[in-house]
Amino acid sequence: MAPAEPKAILVYGARGAVGRLVVDEARRRGHAVTGVSRSALPCTRETEALVKGDAADGEAVRALSRGFDVVVSATRPAAGREVEHAEAARGLVAGLRGTGRRLVMVGGAATLLVPGAADALVLDDPRYVQDAWRPIARACVEQLAVLEGADELDWTYISPPAFLTDGPRTGTFRRGQARLLVDADGRSAISRRDFAVAVVDEVEAGGRRRVTVAY
Repeated sequence: MAPAEPKAILVYGARGAVGRLVVDEARRRGHAVTGVSRSALPCTRETEALVKGDAADGEAVRALSRGFDVVVSATRPAAGREVEHAEAARGLVAGLRGTGRRLVMVGGAATLLVPGAADALVLDDPRYVQDAWRPIARACVEQLAVLEGADELDWTYISPPAFLTDGPRTGTFRRGQARLLVDADGRSAISRRDFAVAVVDEVEAGGRRRVTVAY
């Protein structure tokens, strides 16, 4: 397969556990990447370019995203601040609507349908969402609702499986749409590095859709 045409990518949440790996994976493929953080601390990695910005500020998003092809949102609020998840989604939608710039949003597994169930959400299944995780799980459902209500915006929402691990980058995994992927043993997982691969795959692919991945 021929390499994708290089893109200019802006990554919100670039210092997070997933965001930093998305930055690394995109640069590995030859894309021009700028990371965004609400506190633009001095760069500590020789390949890092970082600017200060807040995803919840629509006007700032619109200004900062000029000159970029794709905006990736990999933000994740701290415990107790889960309301910021939907606020960030609203800011990104407001800032990017009508600009022609695509949005690839890292979401949550809670938004997916349970395997083998007609319409039950992972959010409501204790096998996958423990009580301690319910606030961020509910916030992810609100985040997706914001995106699904957006017009004049080309977006992709990519959900991880139930568990993200610290495993290696293999580049091999399965893709799905709106239903949680599980293996033969009922496990739903992928490494953060491979999840970053999937996110950048979506950056390169384009199209308004929902996606999920797992081993």
